Amino acid sequence: MLTGVLHRQNQSHATTHRVVNLSATGLRLSGVEGLRIGEMISVTVGLVENALARVVRVDGSSVAIAFVDPIDVEIARKRRRDVGAVVPRAGWLGEMQDAYGKH
Repeated sequence: MLTGVLHRQNQSHATTHRVVNLSATGLRLSGVEGLRIGEMISVTVGLVENALARVVRVDGSSVAIAFVDPIDVEIARKRRRDVGAVVPRAGWLGEMQDAYGKH
């Protein structure tokens, strides 16, 4: 699963969200609250860091953003070394036991 780190203006902390769609000119994130159309943000996706973008659509907790300058999608899909796999925390997935772990 590809994730994006959202950096909002005037906020000191960043939030991590699931990337639903990705292209050179923009992306869609799920699980985002409180953004408005036209708001400027920056996003880190994979090895692309702090890409400046504008919110172009808000649909519930899903937002679409357009990058100010196109990004390299192949670089954005590469996993950062300092980011591990996302651990499920909700629903039954969070309670599954590792098939290879000790029980």
